[in-house]
Amino acid sequence: MKRGVIAGATAAAVVAGTAAVALAVPPPPSGTFAGSTSQTKVKNHAVEVDTDANGHVAKVFVQWQAKCKAKGKFWTSTTKVSAGANGLPQAGDVFSYKHGYTAKAGGGFKGKITYSLAGQFSDTDNATGTWSAKVVVRKKGKKVDTCKLPKITWSATRSAP
Repeated sequence: MKRGVIAGATAAAVVAGTAAVALAVPPPPSGTFAGSTSQTKVKNHAVEVDTDANGHVAKVFVQWQAKCKAKGKFWTSTTKVSAGANGLPQAGDVFSYKHGYTAKAGGGFKGKITYSLAGQFSDTDNATGTWSAKVVVRKKGKKVDTCKLPKITWSATRSAP
């Protein structure tokens, strides 16, 4: 949200704009939020967000499936996102992370996975966001396929302590 003062704006309007910014919800400390992605046709499509004692997003687990160029082929994965002691890059209630890793799929296949995660806490009990991924599949070092998951959405609710 952009904040600024417009010439001639009333004091009430400026205070209202400031109040909207104050409504941002910092992530709650030591919480686990469980939910699912918008990939409802995929059997495993869960998501989990964990916050640490300082309210930083410590880990995110996402189950997803990307369609490959090879007809009828999919790359299915569960990705664990963690970014060290200070958690994921975060600005108030908003967090995001882009990264990559390599995973084995059996039969000599390996995938170089790059992903993008974004999320936000809408209140102390709910988080929502997006996820996208791309996989370059190789066998014996040779590229044999690519798989892509366009941006999907996810939502998670605080689990009971």
